[in-house]
Amino acid sequence: MELKLSNKGLSEADARALTDRIKGVRHAAYELIIQAYQLGAWHALGYGSWDSYCATEFVPRGMLRIPREKRYEIVVAMTDAGMSTYEIGSALSLDPMTVLHDRRRSTCL
Repeated sequence: MELKLSNKGLSEADARALTDRIKGVRHAAYELIIQAYQLGAWHALGYGSWDSYCATEFVPRGMLRIPREKRYEIVVAMTDAGMSTYEIGSALSLDPMTVLHDRRRSTCL
């Protein structure tokens, strides 16, 4: 994708396209986290735990922070993939109580 710059920067259309690509990459990252969890990527890389893997590989913490409006959906997807409250918290830099709240919310719907 070639971006067209004007004297004011990006055109509105190119800015929208770039922004949409960023959003798509971010969504793909969560799917890849689930895959890394399910396939045991941390074991293959020699980490003793999922938490150690996340803390080391996704530095700085919060690198994969999710927008609040998407958090519930991603927590549910990770729960459905078999991830525990603490494993989800490690991957997303969320307090376990926040993850637990979202998990409980999913059982109430």
